[in-house]
Amino acid sequence: MAERTHLRVPNIDRLGLGRVQPGPGLGADPVGAYGRMAEVSAGKDSMTGHWELVGIVTERPFETYPNGFPAEVLSRLEDSIGMPVLGNVVASGTEVLERFGEQAWLSGCPIVYTSADSVFQIAAHTDHTPPDMLYGWCEFLRMLMGDSVARIIARPFTGTPGAFHRIDHGRRDFPVPLPGGSVLELAFHAGVRTVGIGKVRDLFPGHPFDDVTGPGRDEKAMLALAERVREGSPGLTLANVGDLDSKYGHRNDPHGWAVAFHELDDRLRMVLELLGDDDVLIVTGDHGNDPTTPGTDHTREYVPVLACSGAGWRSGGPAQSVGERETFADVAATIAELLDLDPDTIPGTSFAPDVP
Repeated sequence: MAERTHLRVPNIDRLGLGRVQPGPGLGADPVGAYGRMAEVSAGKDSMTGHWELVGIVTERPFETYPNGFPAEVLSRLEDSIGMPVLGNVVASGTEVLERFGEQAWLSGCPIVYTSADSVFQIAAHTDHTPPDMLYGWCEFLRMLMGDSVARIIARPFTGTPGAFHRIDHGRRDFPVPLPGGSVLELAFHAGVRTVGIGKVRDLFPGHPFDDVTGPGRDEKAMLALAERVREGSPGLTLANVGDLDSKYGHRNDPHGWAVAFHELDDRLRMVLELLGDDDVLIVTGDHGNDPTTPGTDHTREYVPVLACSGAGWRSGGPAQSVGERETFADVAATIAELLDLDPDTIPGTSFAPDVP
């Protein structure tokens, strides 16, 4: 991306991004701990990556459906909703609306589709299917599919031929519950307040967050994170910002990605300046999604891991490379050490001593 676009991300670069991956416009003297992490879980989807970040390594991958869903699954769904389904293809959301949107609008039948990830997506036009009815269909699918598919996703859409569009605030995920043993569970049993921002409830289903904001655009998530830091109350906050992935990575839009990354970096500066001396911010990812490569699905890449305290940000270091980590779960082990939790049950290795 640095070679293809004019990246302007001075704040995340100062955390060490240019030392993790050098490139044009990157390479500021870092102030935090910086390195990169490999994923050991079987998969490269959002849930698998996020679960590994909190200490859950997925050894058996969720099932994917490169040839569409089995006929018996669709037959049971059609019997339940009383109508046939359209599609049953591997495609992006925008593509299925172009291919099947008019037929769905005329017939009232929903569109079923998937991707390279373990997802069962079902889109229905709101003229025929109110969102609450679509959510009920997804609850049935969740029971029907068991834990074989990671997420059932409701995709209500509206509009007329040539102008169909998904209702972003109408999307709802029905995921497999988060297994036990995560650092979130340790925090809960220790009485540590946990706050979720963005799609966190969908990514860590079943965890009893004390407060959740979102989902919404990245700007909303970053403002919510800044307000949480401003409060100064102790605890653990997880903020998911996904526009680089969903709006630009999947759509192979390098220019839009670069502009959005710049905007995200500008709001990151606000968060960094609000950090208390003992606050620690960790910036990382759950998988790759390179908008410059062929295809529209996730890419299995290393992810950066950048961390610093408020004191380290203001003092300018000292910077410390944490090298190449063997698992995303090192983030979970680091959180456990920072919060004085029992890290022995977490599969990763803490880098907390290296955070300035």
